[in-house]
Amino acid sequence: MAVNEKTIRVLVADGARGGRERLRDIFSGVENIDLVGMARDGQEAAQMAMQLRPDVLLVSERLGVMDGLRVSELVNLGAPEVRTVIVGQRPSRETLHRAMRSGARDFLEEPPSAEDVISMVRELASLDERRDVPEYQIIADPNKIPRVIVVTGAKGGIGKSTIATNLAVSLAKQTGDPVVLIDLYTQFGDVSSMLNIVPKRTIMDLAPMMGELDIQLLEEHMVAHESGVKVLIGSVEPAPLEAIPIPAVEAILNVLRLHYRFVVIDMPPFLHGTHLYVLSYCSILLLVANLFDVTTVSDAKKFFHAIEGKYLPKEKINLVLNRSSKFNRLVAADVVKALGHPIAAEIPNDSRLVYAVNQGVPIVLSRPNSPVAQSFKDLADAVANCNGAGLAVELSKKKK
Repeated sequence: MAVNEKTIRVLVADGARGGRERLRDIFSGVENIDLVGMARDGQEAAQMAMQLRPDVLLVSERLGVMDGLRVSELVNLGAPEVRTVIVGQRPSRETLHRAMRSGARDFLEEPPSAEDVISMVRELASLDERRDVPEYQIIADPNKIPRVIVVTGAKGGIGKSTIATNLAVSLAKQTGDPVVLIDLYTQFGDVSSMLNIVPKRTIMDLAPMMGELDIQLLEEHMVAHESGVKVLIGSVEPAPLEAIPIPAVEAILNVLRLHYRFVVIDMPPFLHGTHLYVLSYCSILLLVANLFDVTTVSDAKKFFHAIEGKYLPKEKINLVLNRSSKFNRLVAADVVKALGHPIAAEIPNDSRLVYAVNQGVPIVLSRPNSPVAQSFKDLADAVANCNGAGLAVELSKKKK
C-alpha cells in the first residue's frame, strides 16, 4: 500500500451465511480495504453502520427484520457519510426508484463478481478525494462562492456606472479576490471613460466565437485596470440591444463564475430579454435611485414591481440611494413607503465625484478618505460578506 493511502473500511450485511463468507473472501488480502464487520439482519446492519461509520456499506436487498432498502434509508438519515450499496436480484424500475430514494449510491446484481465489488468500493471511497478539486472548494467555502452583482436602475443619469466602477475597484482592493467588471451597454456605456481605459476588443467581437469560448479567450477581450479589476466592455460603437443575445451572456457568465469571485455588471435601464436574463441569473441586484426628483422614485417603483418575484426574489433586490443629502427634495422614508422595501445603502452627495469621473479615476482611489469613498467601501464589505443575510443587515452592523 502506498504511503499515507487511506484504508477503506467496509461493512457487509447478508442474511445468508454463504453470502457473508463470499464477500469476506472477496476482501480478504485486498490491499487497503478493511472489512470491519458482518451483519446478519437489517437491524444489526443499521446499528453497526451507525456505530462503526464505515466508508462503504454493502447490504443485501433481502434481510430479516428490515430489508436492505430500509437499512439504506435509516443509515442515510443518521450517517449520510456512509455510502450504501444494495446487493440484490436484477432490479425492477420500482426497486431502483426505492434505492435512489433511500440514498443508496449503487445497486449490484447478485452474485457480484469480485472485480465489480472491489472496483465499486474503491470508486465510492475515492469520492472524498474530489473535495480537493477547485469546484468543490468554491461551493463549500462561503468566502469563495462567486457572486454576480448587477447594478441598474429605472432610468439613466442616476449614477449606476459610478457605483458599479467604484464597487468593483473596492472589492478588488479590499478582498484581493479576482473581480471582473462588465459594461453591458451596447449604446453609450460609460465604464471605459470612468476608468480611463481603451478597449481593443469587446463582447460584440466575442459573439461569433461563443462555440469556442474559454477563460483564455475571454481574458483576451478584457482590459486590466490598475486596481486589479478586469474590464469587459459590451460595445465601442452603438449597436442594437439584441446585439448581445442571451446565449452569449449565459456562456460568458458560466465561464467567469469559475474563475472570478466577483462579477459586477453595469446594466442599462431596460427590461429587454438579455437584461431580464441577467437579472434572473444574478446573486445581488443593486437597484439605484436618487432623491432629487419624484420621477426617479416613481420609475424605481415600477421597475421594482416589474421584476420582483418574476425574475428574482425580493430578498435579492437591494435599494441604493445615490447622492443622498439633507438638501434632497425627498427623504429616504418616502422611498421606503413608496416601494415597500427597505433601503440597503445610501451614497452621500459629493461634488468631487464629478471631478473623479472626468479624470477617469474612481473616487475610492483619488479620494479614499472621503465620506463617499467610505460608503463605497462599506458597500463592498457588505457585498463580500452577506452570506444570505442581505446587504441591509451587513451595512447595519457597521453603523453600530
